[in-house]
Amino acid sequence: RTDTDSSVKVFGVRTLSNLTQRDPAKMVPFLTERLDKETNGDLRLAIIDELRSFGAAAKLAIPSLQSARRDAQTAVREAAAQAIQAIEKPAPKQP
Repeated sequence: RTDTDSSVKVFGVRTLSNLTQRDPAKMVPFLTERLDKETNGDLRLAIIDELRSFGAAAKLAIPSLQSARRDAQTAVREAAAQAIQAIEKPAPKQP
């Protein structure tokens, strides 16, 4: 059964991420596919936020995030741009 309440879906995305122990190998492909298919702005924001939290491990998602930068909602466009920056940010150099 599909739930139409976006808050339930957002909770589901965050819960799934926690249940997989935030494993980027499992979550990034799943979240990227969901971002490509999802039309609900709140859910797209939650997906983008989860992708951003993976940092460089989410490089696979950059093409989908670039597409999200053309979203009708300003908040989604801005979140996608911030996620791309976070993902592309170079890792700090070790002393």
